[in-house]
Amino acid sequence: MTDRARSLLPAAPRQTGVQTERIRSALTATEFTALDQRAALFVITAGSGRLASGASTVPLAAPCLVWSPPQKGAPIRLDAGTRGFVLRVSDTVVGQSIPGGTISAHVRKAVSGRIHLPALNAATLAKLENLAEQIDGELFSMAPGARAVVHHCVSLLLIEVWRASSPTGLELDTLPQQIADEFLHLAEVYLQSHWSVSRYAERIGVSRDRLNSAVRRAIGTTPHSHLQARLMEEAKSLLLRSNLHVAEIAFKLGFTDAAYFNRFFQRHAEMAPGKFRQLNSSIRRRGPRETAFHAWP
Repeated sequence: MTDRARSLLPAAPRQTGVQTERIRSALTATEFTALDQRAALFVITAGSGRLASGASTVPLAAPCLVWSPPQKGAPIRLDAGTRGFVLRVSDTVVGQSIPGGTISAHVRKAVSGRIHLPALNAATLAKLENLAEQIDGELFSMAPGARAVVHHCVSLLLIEVWRASSPTGLELDTLPQQIADEFLHLAEVYLQSHWSVSRYAERIGVSRDRLNSAVRRAIGTTPHSHLQARLMEEAKSLLLRSNLHVAEIAFKLGFTDAAYFNRFFQRHAEMAPGKFRQLNSSIRRRGPRETAFHAWP
């Protein structure tokens, strides 16, 4: 990775949800602290350090990697002379970068916990370094399409971490509960994108019929009904807990037409959004609320 990693454009992490940094512990030890809302991938190519794990510490020796998912980070202390890189990724980008198909549930399960892989083989190390280098270059240039390239590279990195951490001969036939879990996760990530059930099935790598069967068995309702119910939950929450106008709520939930949102809400609640807000005005929470778009600076 080039030295420019420390001079990223200020907007890059906000725009992509990804940040890279070279590890160059020259004369003194360096400590990296956990950031709750971001996952972190540490790849140590030379040197050593220690990973805090509860009341104990885990020794680190190059070449190795440490993956810490969001909310499960732990301090890492690197000795003087250690080299490598760290990649920090927002929770949203991690969710969006999980690959589709039959490996999806397996990759998600692998990266949901902390991973320490000692003695990385040369091939895996080279792939990780090349992907990090590409991400670094995209963040530095922020050329058109940089966000898409970065997220694609993160997806490939997650696959490499899964491959390195998984036993050989893993059975990739996805179980019904894994299918349902994957759908429920993707539904939260892409709810406002209004994906069709067929698109969810394609992303998970199963047929629409199999997705319907797995989700119905797991939660007692169809994927379509679950998506509709979640949109209604979000709509009601925004109507009761924000100052946003109905049209602004429609936009926030991914409806391009406020009139269509009104019809959607009327069909499920048997009343218009404005009427629902009016009838429930007495239970609207006081305190901080979302600010209407027109009040933004």
